[in-house]
Amino acid sequence: RTSGPTSFAGDITGNAIATHRFTASEGDTVNVTLDGPGSMYFNVLPPGGNPSDAIFVGSRAVDDADTWSAVAPATGEYSIIVYMMGNDKDSGATRSYELEVAKN
Repeated sequence: RTSGPTSFAGDITGNAIATHRFTASEGDTVNVTLDGPGSMYFNVLPPGGNPSDAIFVGSRAVDDADTWSAVAPATGEYSIIVYMMGNDKDSGATRSYELEVAKN
């Protein structure tokens, strides 16, 4: 059961955040990829989760902060929070990004 990827695009400025949502079923393999310049990151929140419940925190990723792949722990609506850190955030820069969510 494979569905085509879902794409989101947008701009964020300074300390603003952007939130995108997708649904997944428990056991689905989910792949999220962020394409954006500078110090841009994303977090993934489980269904009904608060920011402190993030199951992926891009700014703390050891390997690749732009990609997350995992098996969905629960069925429901997940949230992806896109944000900037460092000079891009502090200087109020505006950056464009593309986000892709694929499930199988």
